Amino acid sequence: MTRGPVEPPFQLLADAVRLLEGVGEQHWAAWLRGDLRRLRRGDGFAIEHLLSAYGGMGSINDVLISPHNGHDVSEHEGEVTTAELRRLLSAIYHSASGLRRTSGSAAMSA
Repeated sequence: MTRGPVEPPFQLLADAVRLLEGVGEQHWAAWLRGDLRRLRRGDGFAIEHLLSAYGGMGSINDVLISPHNGHDVSEHEGEVTTAELRRLLSAIYHSASGLRRTSGSAAMSA
């Protein structure tokens, strides 16, 4: 089965930034906002930087939206928002990984 070209995750990133900003998670919102800007400019290292947010201790995968973590949500809202964040992050990761595989990046070819 042949797939079409992989599209950059512009809308997914914008949605994740909005979600993170909405609950007061400034660090990861700024990280993803920067990657979104880099991708739009065609920066060859943008995909590598984006993918570096995943994995390891303290990564974006570890974000748990909760009032106990200082986020502006109720306990229930935190659970729902965390689930939506996980969905977005998974889609972003798969899109970015696909872009890296299909087009390569400056970091991969350097």
